[in-house]
Amino acid sequence: MPEAMAALRSDSDVSIGTDRWLVFRPERGEAGVGLVLYPGGRVDPRSYAPVARALAEESTLVLIVRAPQNLAVLGAGRGAEVMAAYPEVAHEGGNHAQFDWYGPQRGDNPATISRSEQ
Repeated sequence: MPEAMAALRSDSDVSIGTDRWLVFRPERGEAGVGLVLYPGGRVDPRSYAPVARALAEESTLVLIVRAPQNLAVLGAGRGAEVMAAYPEVAHEGGNHAQFDWYGPQRGDNPATISRSEQ
């Protein structure tokens, strides 16, 4: 996972926070949009660092939620905590099933934005 570890270093383009969540904040101008990522089941949240950094370099604030035992289902309320801590991240209403093409998933709320917007 050397690429992921390298992407976790702050520089003049992106500042990285690793306390409660993994936070990738653009340093050049304000973030135009924010994205909250829940890692896949049993996936180390740090593995998303390269894509999170790339998004932050393009003016997207990215927050990666950590979950108990790396299972998002065990940390389902953590997204709400992120939203409360970062009010500049507007909730647009995407969902898990719409991120890919495998269809509806039990427990997934209906999306309020289109697949292309998500």
